Amino acid sequence: MQQRTFGTGAPISTTSVNIRYTRGLVMALQMLGYPVPGVMVEIEATAGESGRGSVELQNQFWAETIATCDDPLLGLRMGALMEFGHLDVIGYLLLSCDSLEQGLELLESYFPIIGGGGRIELQLPDNLCRIVYKHSFVLGGEQRTGVVMALMAKFGRQLQGAEFGITEVTLVQPGDTTLTAKASELLGCPVRMGQKENSFCFSAELLKRPVCQSHPLVKQQVRTVADQALKQLGTVGLQGQVQKLLADHLHWGREQVADALHLSPRHLSRRLSAEGCSFKQLQEQSRCQVAMEKLCNSSLTSKQLAELLGFNDESAFARAFRRWTGHSPREYRCVRCDNA
Repeated sequence: MQQRTFGTGAPISTTSVNIRYTRGLVMALQMLGYPVPGVMVEIEATAGESGRGSVELQNQFWAETIATCDDPLLGLRMGALMEFGHLDVIGYLLLSCDSLEQGLELLESYFPIIGGGGRIELQLPDNLCRIVYKHSFVLGGEQRTGVVMALMAKFGRQLQGAEFGITEVTLVQPGDTTLTAKASELLGCPVRMGQKENSFCFSAELLKRPVCQSHPLVKQQVRTVADQALKQLGTVGLQGQVQKLLADHLHWGREQVADALHLSPRHLSRRLSAEGCSFKQLQEQSRCQVAMEKLCNSSLTSKQLAELLGFNDESAFARAFRRWTGHSPREYRCVRCDNA
């Protein structure tokens, strides 16, 4: 089976989110009759000229949303209401691309413009295309994933027209027969819940078919704007360097990372603060992502994971993992990973 991964090429910033994407979430909430989270005032006020809000505020946005909206399929409903423009320049770039395959390739380069926290894997088993979405969200993962899955399904249909037939969608989120039927109705295709991965499948032939709105001249103009946005974002800045080092050396602390970058620990902290993040934040994001993947895709015990991630003992890792995800490592493995 062929496999290609998108969204993980260059080090990307996971500390900010495009304000247009957040506004799209707000629009969807309002259309569904739910209140706008109070933190949105602060998100708008702090976005400034960069047009980006911090991940901390985005997490608070989702915490408030989940607290006031008792709907397990809220993410799917929200994603179905959002539009291309809510993906900023990437939305217009996708509309003008030559094919769905090219659109996925463009996501690899420009994914950071939307915001970090996830990646897309393209698998090609037996003449099928299977797009797998994996995330490192520490809060509201099910709902935030629901938004992404509904967006991808909707945009696929808009790019390919009526010919874009989704064979199946799988969701990690658990659900009984009634909830699964509602999810299928929302997405307009068969859905299986409580699976190991979030994915949707369609015929691989659709990858090469022309996009309905394809326009080479518009694509080139929009790509120029996207290049400028990516440059301004500075995806290979200090944050990116720190993230790469932490990914390669899971047990490293601030002193070791600072030494590798030829900086003092204090100078490293100051520079990260100037970029709107902290070493602890980047370290926890890295550890959380690795922990979730290892729990689902390996037989490592909690004790072995604690050692791998640089924790002093198993209990310290368990406390941190519960803070990140709301589950103990054992609960996460049982609920999220073993429901094939």
